[in-house]
Amino acid sequence: MATWIWRERTEADHMDQRLVQVYEEGLFESRGFSKVEFYRLFRLAKECTRERGDGLKEMGHPINRLYFIENGKASITRNGSFLSNVTANDFVAEKEFLQSMNNRLAIQNNNHRTNGSNDFDLSSAKIEDGITKDDTLINENAIIDTNSKDITEGSILSTENVTVDSESMTLWYWDFEELKEYLSTHKDVSNALLAFISHELVEKLTDSWTRIEKDEKQREELQQLAVTYLLDGGLTSNIGQDSGKQL
Repeated sequence: MATWIWRERTEADHMDQRLVQVYEEGLFESRGFSKVEFYRLFRLAKECTRERGDGLKEMGHPINRLYFIENGKASITRNGSFLSNVTANDFVAEKEFLQSMNNRLAIQNNNHRTNGSNDFDLSSAKIEDGITKDDTLINENAIIDTNSKDITEGSILSTENVTVDSESMTLWYWDFEELKEYLSTHKDVSNALLAFISHELVEKLTDSWTRIEKDEKQREELQQLAVTYLLDGGLTSNIGQDSGKQL
């Protein structure tokens, strides 16, 4: 065991330069990943490339991969509305992965109750402060009945589209089921990953709300301009005021 740990640490300290760059530029260390934990996670990952127009997620369709973008850019849309962009060092489908993890917790909780044990309470389980099973991490297509005696993890449906905008994109990805199995026996990697992606989700939500608030402000300004125009019988611009001309 000691030999194995030493070997992992040695391999992590001598990672391929490409992985070292991902570790450093992706801010993994500052968000709680040791080099060994990072090495373990990415040793499990597979690599793929996508071209412009390819979809990483499609609204209403099952998603079963967690992606990490090494390079490239993609747009996030919902019902035709632009929400945000994802670029290098961003995860994609982390929300659905957390939903899948929550479903597994619900199954474990149900099994505990079935076996007469009430030691595990899903309602108190948190991925990160402020994010619980009652928040938007579980979408309406993925909710499972924790009172049922026959629950399954089921498919997680995407609630948005993610489409590649750049000419090409290089990604690392993990199959949900394989990753969940791995994390169940590697708690240090599990804790680091869940903290990382929940932190990233908060950033994305904040960015989306900032964009929505900005759009709302612009909409209110346009509405006020329209009201001013109707009341005054015409809209006078600053240029018009300075030149003495009415638009």
